Amino acid sequence: MEKKTNYTNKSLLKALTILDLFNDGLQALSQKEIADKLSCTSGTIYPLLSTLEKYGYLERSKNDKKYSIGFIFLRKGNLVLKRLDIRDKAQHFLEQLMLTCNENVHMAMMDEGKIMYIDRKEAGQSLMIRSYIGKKVPANCTALGKVMLAYLEERELEAFLEKEELVRMTENSIVDINVLKNELKKIKNNGYAIEIEEFQKGGVCIAAPVKNHQENIIAAISISIPKSRFLEKNKSSKCIEEVKKAALNISKSMGSIGN
Repeated sequence: MEKKTNYTNKSLLKALTILDLFNDGLQALSQKEIADKLSCTSGTIYPLLSTLEKYGYLERSKNDKKYSIGFIFLRKGNLVLKRLDIRDKAQHFLEQLMLTCNENVHMAMMDEGKIMYIDRKEAGQSLMIRSYIGKKVPANCTALGKVMLAYLEERELEAFLEKEELVRMTENSIVDINVLKNELKKIKNNGYAIEIEEFQKGGVCIAAPVKNHQENIIAAISISIPKSRFLEKNKSSKCIEEVKKAALNISKSMGSIGN
């Protein structure tokens, strides 16, 4: 699938590049130091530095006139932490799901068209590909991704399909748009998603959506199972029900009425 051309604002890009210069080892920079790192003159970056300072993204010391990251990032960071409050509320239910099914458990959110793990509980029976918090994976070939895509509004799904490539991880990955749409309809009707060797050979994943007080899908949880264990008698049906139950309990903790 061909991606649409990305249009980049050069001034904004340069401003973001300036902000990216600051890190734990480089907390303060003079105007000249910033210019040198960007291979430009001090005069050309002054308007950007002045604007970033005006709106709180940079602060300038009165003593040495050096710039450092502004406190606005602390306020913005708190918004992210509030969004991730779901992690605290989900802990008990994720642990119970892990213990009940004796399989690895994940919680994820959609981030820039990809699925990003925000929590995991390991039962000690890891699959070949190890996950970690912050890792991003394709949405179309994961149960977590498919269950979140299934609840998007039609215009949101179309925007996703127009922008994102449908990645083929295995021969079972769904890379046909119409096939994926049909799959998403079934997932929404069933209330859960399942993928069998779509992301990796030998692996099965079952996922269910997590809602907030406005009944919007804000995350998804899943269990990962080796295909050999998934095929055991009664294993699949039990795990599906447990994943749905855990997702419902987390949703209720986030204010959902539980429908």
